Amino acid sequence: MLQATFGILLSVLILFFKEDFLSIFNIETPQIIEYALMYIPIIGGLIFIQFIVNGFIAINEGLGQTRINLKILAVGFVFNMILDPILILVFRLGIQGAAIATVSAQIVTLTIFFIVYKKHNPNLKVFHLKNINLKAIKQIMSIGLPVGIQSMIFTAISIFLARKVFEFGPNVVAAQRIGVQIEQLTWMIASGFQSAITVFTGQNFGAKENVRIKKGILSISYILVPYALVISLLLLFIPETLLRIFISDDETVAHGIVYLQIISASQIFMILESIGAGFFNGIGKSYIPSVVGIVGNFIRVPLVIYLTVNMFERGIWWTINISSILKGLVLILALLFFIRHLDEVKINRLKVRPKRKPELQNL
Repeated sequence: MLQATFGILLSVLILFFKEDFLSIFNIETPQIIEYALMYIPIIGGLIFIQFIVNGFIAINEGLGQTRINLKILAVGFVFNMILDPILILVFRLGIQGAAIATVSAQIVTLTIFFIVYKKHNPNLKVFHLKNINLKAIKQIMSIGLPVGIQSMIFTAISIFLARKVFEFGPNVVAAQRIGVQIEQLTWMIASGFQSAITVFTGQNFGAKENVRIKKGILSISYILVPYALVISLLLLFIPETLLRIFISDDETVAHGIVYLQIISASQIFMILESIGAGFFNGIGKSYIPSVVGIVGNFIRVPLVIYLTVNMFERGIWWTINISSILKGLVLILALLFFIRHLDEVKINRLKVRPKRKPELQNL
C-alpha cells in the first residue's frame, strides 16, 4: 500500500512538472529535449508500477526468496528485449516505443509477482481499511524513510555531478558512462549481497543468534573483499582492454582509462560500505548507513567545486573516490563497534493484535 501510494504521488508530480524536472539537467540540444518530453510522460506517468514491483521484491528478499525475484525479473527483461525492436523498428514508434516496451515489461513483471504471491496466499485481500496497521506503517517508515531520503539526496547530488561532467565535453561524458557500466562488476555484486546480509542479519538478530551474525559477516567479508581487490586490479592494470569491449573511439577510451584507474582505489571500500549497510539494516538501525551516506554524498559538492579548478574532470573522479572511501571506512568501523556490543542492542518488536482468522494474509 505504501509503495503504491508513494508511486502514484510521484507519477502525478512527473506528469505535471516534467518540463521542470527536465530543466534540472541543463540540456541545451532541442532534439534531446523533444525526445525526453515524449519518453517521460509514459515512463514517469506509470512509474507507480515499478514502485509496486519493488514492494514485491522487498517482500521476497525479507523471506529469503531471492531466486523467485531473479526468475520473475528475468522474464520481464526478456519480454522487454523482445518488445523493444518490435515497437521501435517494426511499428516505428521510436522513443515512445522504447518507453511502451519498458512499461509493458514492468506490467508483465508485476502480474507474475501478483500471481505467485496469490498462489501462496489464496485468501489474499489487496486492500481493506480495517486491516490498516498504523503501528506497522510507523515501524516500516522509521526503517525505510532514512534509506529513501539517502537515495533521493544521492540522486540529486549525482545530477549535480553529471552537470559538472557535461562541462568537459561529450567524450568525457561517454567515458564516464561506459566506466560506470564496467564498475557494475563491483556495485551490482555489492548491492545483491547487501540485501542478503540484511536478511541474514535480521533473521538471526530476531532469533538472538548473535554468534551466527558475527561468523556470517566475517565469512562474507572473506569472499567479497578479495573479489573487490581483483576488480580493483583489473581496473588499474587493464582498463583499456575493458573499455574497448564497448567503444573504439581513442579519445573516449583515453578519458575512460583515467576514470577507471582513479576509481579503482574505492572498489574495496564500496564493498565494505555495502557490508556495513546490510548489517545495520538487518538490526533495524538503517539510520546509521543513511546518515553516513547523506554526509558522504554532501561532501562531494564542495569537494568537486574545489578539485575541478585545477584537476578538471579528474577532480570529479577523485571526488567520487574520496567520498566512497570515507563512507566505507566509517561504516565498517561502526560495524566493528556494534558487532562487539551486539548483545546490548535492543530488538524492536511490533505488537500485533490477534485476529479471528489468522490464516488470512493481507498486503
